Amino acid sequence: QVLVKFCSPYSSEVHAILAQVNFAPKFLYCTKLTGGVTMIVMGLLTSAEHWENSAAVFLGKLFPKCVVEKVSKALAILHTNNLVFGDMRRPNVMIDEDWEVNLVDFEFSGQQGETRYPALLNTGIEWVEGVQ
Repeated sequence: QVLVKFCSPYSSEVHAILAQVNFAPKFLYCTKLTGGVTMIVMGLLTSAEHWENSAAVFLGKLFPKCVVEKVSKALAILHTNNLVFGDMRRPNVMIDEDWEVNLVDFEFSGQQGETRYPALLNTGIEWVEGVQ
């Protein structure tokens, strides 16, 4: 099964690097369409495969140490490549029953020092300090 996503911007580089080391859904295809929208085709993380959104699983609780370590490892891989994951919130951390971790939502990711947040951010979301 696949998921087809349409958005702009999108860091296929960050997605592909994390997918290569099993920290993101399988990266299959990415292309820019007319009008600046990007189409991404990726593997689908399904509940049948026991993938769940960590925001729902750990509502009001701390992540287990093994999840924190895996998220930290994924971010370290990006930082080694001068890349950033710009939307590090619980809804973008998927986990399975074996505590494997996949990061999702690469719209605000990219090259360190170059990637920017959009001019209009969702004010209904609690962003970490410094997001502007």
